[in-house]
Amino acid sequence: MVLFLTALVLIMSLYADAFENWLLHAEAVRDWLHSHGAAQTATAFFVLNTLLCACGIPRLWTSALAGAIFGGLPGLLLSLPSALAGAALTYEFGRLASAAFLEDIIPAKWKGWLEIHAAPNALQVAVIRQLPVPGAILTLLLAAGGISRRAFLLGSAIGFLPGAAIAAFLGTAATTRQTPETLLLTCVIVAASLGALALLHRNNRIRP
Repeated sequence: MVLFLTALVLIMSLYADAFENWLLHAEAVRDWLHSHGAAQTATAFFVLNTLLCACGIPRLWTSALAGAIFGGLPGLLLSLPSALAGAALTYEFGRLASAAFLEDIIPAKWKGWLEIHAAPNALQVAVIRQLPVPGAILTLLLAAGGISRRAFLLGSAIGFLPGAAIAAFLGTAATTRQTPETLLLTCVIVAASLGALALLHRNNRIRP
């Protein structure tokens, strides 16, 4: 964490002028969005992120965007449940789709994952979420495996949380003027989230 903080301070010092201009533009965009009403902007983001994540757009990108627009914690609280809602839509699609259709739309290189853990529990789902497979593909594979909705949603929420926290707080750090206290808080949250990801990866023993 100390190394991360030191590197961040050095980068901001070396590129202070460019960073200042970037902050001015980012703040202008954020002010324009908020001028339309915080509730309306948050609702629009939630709906849009749900649809984007359901279509396979990487949730880390939208989590970083949420952090940039709404701030670290509000961005996390918006991006995480909306990404989960998007995954739930993909899951329901996978449950309704036929096995033959899923065989056609899932790329050949990922088809070996269809055989893992026919009905994993929530903790296994959290671990599976760390596998190097696109999120939408993983959701379809889990749906094809007959996992319960409860295990899918709980496990996905646990698996999504560390990455979403990192993206949201780095998103706000890159677009908001930071005090030493807020910068330290961001570093602590990022470090804790990285630790959680490392723990999940360490317990990842699933192979195709």
